[in-house]
Amino acid sequence: MKAKTTGRPASKPLLLIVDDEPNFSESLQMALEESFSISLVQTVQSARNYFMENLPDAMLIDLKLPDGDGTELLQDIKELNPIPVVIMMTAYATVENAVKAVKDGASDYL
Repeated sequence: MKAKTTGRPASKPLLLIVDDEPNFSESLQMALEESFSISLVQTVQSARNYFMENLPDAMLIDLKLPDGDGTELLQDIKELNPIPVVIMMTAYATVENAVKAVKDGASDYL
């Protein structure tokens, strides 16, 4: 699946939202588009590909994705470039997942 991108004015940081629920992703996009240029992807692999080509300033990553785990993606991203702000998000929160995400480099966990 191709990344869905809004135009990126130089003044707006680039936010990549990685979530497999289109309605939720699009709601986030509408809520945040005044402050960010936003791209949406739905899988771990498409997020990796996008990250390699575009280097977003921040990422919102769902914990459970169709082709893998969001914490694995977090680890990959932080190995490639520790700079982006990464916030993990899930509807299946546990203390263990939150601790692991923060230890792996997440800036926050929702």
